[in-house]
Amino acid sequence: MVAKEWLKRVIATFDDMVLEEDLRLKVATRLLEGRARVWWESLKGRSRVVLSWSDFQREFDEEYYTRFHRDQKRQEFMQLNQGSRSVTEYETELKDLANFVPELVGSEEVLCSKFEAGLNLSVRERMAVTGNQSFKEVVQLALRAEKLVLEGRRIRESISKRRGAEMSQSSKKSRGESSSSGAPSVGFFRVPPAQTSGQQSSLP
Repeated sequence: MVAKEWLKRVIATFDDMVLEEDLRLKVATRLLEGRARVWWESLKGRSRVVLSWSDFQREFDEEYYTRFHRDQKRQEFMQLNQGSRSVTEYETELKDLANFVPELVGSEEVLCSKFEAGLNLSVRERMAVTGNQSFKEVVQLALRAEKLVLEGRRIRESISKRRGAEMSQSSKKSRGESSSSGAPSVGFFRVPPAQTSGQQSSLP
């Protein structure tokens, strides 16, 4: 993965610099160190033709990005969904994995479909995807939907807390009224007030 990330950064830098292919090969091979340089020198020695920039990228992937790693990344891409991630975190991870499995992402439409299918239902059901949007537009729809989900959750939590506070106050008020009544109570039975001296109890 370190080697793959290195090559991605090198290619991005070359794109920014608008380098021709022959210069890309020269600069990239100058950046190789240690075992990577030994690998390249050995490859050049075995080759009967002059290697191009495309040859370098292909040979580099075969050497450092093995079939095991490709299968692993392919599985991760296919199984990826939003889960507990935010929409932004999910988008970032999906695009990172897509770079490793370009054969699975033949078009932007495929990437959009994969992104939408992996979103949480609470987000997906608030989106109006027509199929004509770009990946960036679909992500924006998901971000707005996520905002609605979070706002709805905050409102429900606020209502729940307010109801809990009202019930607590009502319970305290009821206990206060009970304790301030004229005659004491024991369990569920009210104790009759004590008779004053001289009074006689009479039977009904």
